[in-house]
Amino acid sequence: MSLGLSVPVMSEALSALEDELGVTLATRSTRHFALTEAGRAVQARAAEILHLAETVTERAEDAQALSGTVAVSVPVELASFWLPRQVAAFRARHAAVTLRLDISDDVRDLRFGAIDLALRTRYSAPQAQRHPEAHLPLALIARTPPGISRDTDGVRLDIPLIDSRHDRQLMPVDREDGHAVPLHFSGAIEVNNRSASIAMVTQGLGAATVLRASVDEALSRGTLVQILPDLDFGALELGFVFRDRLPSREARAFVAIARELDASG
Repeated sequence: MSLGLSVPVMSEALSALEDELGVTLATRSTRHFALTEAGRAVQARAAEILHLAETVTERAEDAQALSGTVAVSVPVELASFWLPRQVAAFRARHAAVTLRLDISDDVRDLRFGAIDLALRTRYSAPQAQRHPEAHLPLALIARTPPGISRDTDGVRLDIPLIDSRHDRQLMPVDREDGHAVPLHFSGAIEVNNRSASIAMVTQGLGAATVLRASVDEALSRGTLVQILPDLDFGALELGFVFRDRLPSREARAFVAIARELDASG
């Protein structure tokens, strides 16, 4: 969902609001959701109130310098290469703001705790429509070029795939003709930690799909190689979720800088 919340969480919040107001705001089932007349009226009034609150907040903040604290939750995989650049740029502009960084792959429930802003990621299939500033391409890497052969069943590589699933079937797409290309590996090594998989690749134990930007330095040094760069392996889409409908200026500033940096490459 656009708010980054699960259906059960949203349903619970809606039920609580209905109990508080004493009306039914929506009819819902596993396959159907529709606002009632009362729900549409509440939605319209809520939109007016939020717009007014945003306008008042923005005008009041114009003359204020950023300060205070902002807590940001970021997945582990992005902490080593993506996050430092964002933090450096944010600190350069807003040195008076204290950043609290929560590095975890757990999905934080923003209704509770002290997280102001969470970075969410999701897989985007090969050749899907993407926003250039909001995605990180994946790549297949190894320590040295493996033996590769092609037949009617796809591409065969003489090294194992290091992945979180031993039965992973990689199906990248040819960048030229758009055709899916099944990949077949000599075996599999199951690892539940992305950093560990990169370490194993570095030791020559197999190949792994990783965020291309996370291994740029190793690829430039030649300590790792990108396999089958003519294929599109998909990407991770990035998105930010605020805890509050009216987030703080500090939280909004962090998102603005992050998007600016991602857009500039």
